[in-house]
Amino acid sequence: MKSYIRKWMPRYFSNILWGARERWGLEAVKDDPCWIEWQKTYENFYSANQREGFGIKVNDGGYKV
Repeated sequence: MKSYIRKWMPRYFSNILWGARERWGLEAVKDDPCWIEWQKTYENFYSANQREGFGIKVNDGGYKV
């Protein structure tokens, strides 16, 4: 049985951390402009962190193992 911390948190904090799921649902609307912007932002952030800074050290460390 899984126990989710968001069930035990006050709704105010839960909504800040995980969004208002009761209001907006669990699935993203694929053609929502905010969702499209988020995907681009996340993809750029993820890619940049895999190729430089601490991310490259972690990735290269994995190859050595």
